Amino acid sequence: MIIPGISTASMLEENRQADFVELTDVLDNTWKGIRNVVNIEKNELYKGLKVGLYFLMLPGIPVVCCVTDVTQKTGRYLNRISFINECFFKPSDDIKESWVVFEDEKKEMFKLKAGKEQHYISPGSTSMYGSVARKEKLLIFADDRRLDVDVGVNNRLIMGEVAHKAQIKNDDKIFTQPFVLIFSDNYLSYDVLKDLKNIEFNPEELDI
Repeated sequence: MIIPGISTASMLEENRQADFVELTDVLDNTWKGIRNVVNIEKNELYKGLKVGLYFLMLPGIPVVCCVTDVTQKTGRYLNRISFINECFFKPSDDIKESWVVFEDEKKEMFKLKAGKEQHYISPGSTSMYGSVARKEKLLIFADDRRLDVDVGVNNRLIMGEVAHKAQIKNDDKIFTQPFVLIFSDNYLSYDVLKDLKNIEFNPEELDI
């Protein structure tokens, strides 16, 4: 998790805890998984902010729902604060065998190969990560109307980034818009997965 204004080193110095959780969405689905909570007390800019990162699954369904909760007690209004999830993948031991594909504006498949030049692109559609080393693929689906989604490759890594921007009053609690990791052998278009945009969680569920 990246929050502009807090370095990675500073985040690692903050108090954190992890636990197993159950969370029910607005469609009455009960998700189960892991929550990692960071309680920011040492960073003066965001002292009083509590952030929980969730990685959740439904029984028998090959998806991971990723969502963040925020409890805001900094004593001030936070305008356009960003919560950025970076996902780094290893589809193959050889980075040059790895790639990410997505649909372009013409609904044609566009492929970025890792291991060579650096590229950083906002795909505007579902992105799928894979390699010649395995048939299984991993897709990132996110509602790009409410989330900023990017993919990146260079000569050492392949990654995806999902960012949620929020305005949060002091004493407010929020959930960010979820995004979903999907395990599949084939590419699934945005239109096929669009119902996943309806996954949301009620801040009243928060107990941190």
